[in-house]
Amino acid sequence: MSNRGKIKNTREKRRPLPLLILAACLLFGLSLGVRMNYGIILNAFADHAGLMYSKISLVIAIGELVYGVTQPAFGVLALKKSNGFVLMTGLLLLAVGFALSAFARTPLLLTLTLGMCISAGTGALSFGIIMGGLSPFVGKSKASAVSGIVNASSGIGSSIMSPLVERLIAAAGITKGMLVLSLPALVFLPLALLLSKAGETKSGDGGCEEERKGVPVRERLKAALSSRTYRYLMMGFGTCGFHMSLIQNHLYSQIVSYGIDKSTAAFAYTTFGIGTMLGALACGLICLKVPLKRVLGSIYGLRVLLIAVFLFILPKNVYSVVFFGIALGLTGDATVTPTSEIVSRKFGAESMGLLFGFVFVCHQIGSFISTWLAGYLFQITGEYQVIWMVNLCLCGLASLVSYRIRVSDYETLA
Repeated sequence: MSNRGKIKNTREKRRPLPLLILAACLLFGLSLGVRMNYGIILNAFADHAGLMYSKISLVIAIGELVYGVTQPAFGVLALKKSNGFVLMTGLLLLAVGFALSAFARTPLLLTLTLGMCISAGTGALSFGIIMGGLSPFVGKSKASAVSGIVNASSGIGSSIMSPLVERLIAAAGITKGMLVLSLPALVFLPLALLLSKAGETKSGDGGCEEERKGVPVRERLKAALSSRTYRYLMMGFGTCGFHMSLIQNHLYSQIVSYGIDKSTAAFAYTTFGIGTMLGALACGLICLKVPLKRVLGSIYGLRVLLIAVFLFILPKNVYSVVFFGIALGLTGDATVTPTSEIVSRKFGAESMGLLFGFVFVCHQIGSFISTWLAGYLFQITGEYQVIWMVNLCLCGLASLVSYRIRVSDYETLA
């Protein structure tokens, strides 16, 4: 009878894993879907409120910093409360931020809503927090594959939301559009509650208690920052943030500047989302066979090649834009899986939310610089060529430092 009870208990613990993965995918898809549409929202506010493009860019740049800084803060909160609690907090921040931004028309109000509230909400729905909640249910042999699946959901969010957001704002206007966008966050609250309940169930085995009563936060950070591998990851992700910000916040405007209509520009984001899904899934599988540092270095290197081909070889038309969107998607979020896996293997899954959050701070510093600088340079030069050249050089640097990581350094806990 006792053995049957143990078998039943084990089945109960294993049974919710597919449902938990689905919930994680939907939450991460919403978070990245919101972030991938900042460019569309940015243009809508610029047109409706009559604000200069550079001022709107500064608002979004501030949001990039808030998104990064809040992630380690929410990582600490997750250690003290739970990952599910943080996820519910993030959804509420998204709902409030979208609802209030509907009535914001000044740079200050846009900074408080778009730049801070919504960005903090997406920070709470970050990859580190979500994967930190899933880690106790996923073995090391499946970790990178599950990571790839969750990461791929970001492409689902952007590919579905980009055309919907563009059409919604065009049809209903920015005020009604922002109010409608607040609804998905409220609808998804039960998903965060599901992860929260799952975390409470797992804590009965002592797993959650080990996370909360383990090494102090200060000691975790000290050990990480003293590691060359961790510093290289921070450098690489800083350049990754610079790169992704151009896509998220300025590629839409860049495509329109080529004389291509807005619906096609939004479709390019859809192709980017499709590419993101394929790239993330492929990367998760490749990481099972190929050393993580090689995967990471190769992804950054491919970005250099893609940017060079688009800038100097391809004509600027609908076909090249669609190709560029798909290609950028294949290498876009693919860096997340090898980076997060290196952090998890070196420092332990319980530190994922905290330490991956600090890596993301560097990512968002790069995003802040890129978002602001791109708007500034565009206002001066009227084109995006210069900022993409800077991005090309930084991607090359990220590739070099990634290849310098020692496999033996991060495999110590594997």
